[in-house]
Amino acid sequence: MEELTRLSDIKQAAADDGHLIWAAQGQTEHGLGPGVRAWRHGTAVAVASPCLSQRDRLAIAGDGPDAVVLGQRVLDEVGPSYRPFGEAHLIDALVGEVPGLLPVPYFFWAETTALPGTADAGSGGWMLSRRSVPYRCSVGSSPTPTRSRDAWACAGGPEPPVR
Repeated sequence: MEELTRLSDIKQAAADDGHLIWAAQGQTEHGLGPGVRAWRHGTAVAVASPCLSQRDRLAIAGDGPDAVVLGQRVLDEVGPSYRPFGEAHLIDALVGEVPGLLPVPYFFWAETTALPGTADAGSGGWMLSRRSVPYRCSVGSSPTPTRSRDAWACAGGPEPPVR
């Protein structure tokens, strides 16, 4: 497990995966948000972000076996307050391996780089035309947008896996 300390390293390792970059909360290519830590193991990347949208969150992506190993190791490192979120099949695999994690309903993550209210952004149709895959998230703690150039949306259900 290798720790990543720069936003640019996370972007490269995660192939610009939006939920990982959002969790990193970096303000520059070099820094991460306060208290944020990130790791890579094989094809997997995980970002632990404290108090992200009012919860300690663990964003995770990568191939199933690598993501499960990394998720287990990072949860051991950061503790049980961190709630994993990512593509549903990865979280399902993690739930199957980590005692105490519970499965929850899906939500869909969609993102764009068009500014809200511009012709490129349209009236929300971008959510249908961009990458949109099943994820797992928390009840009452869905991500809230920042005032950045990137926009995203999520619609979701109950709490993510918790220990």
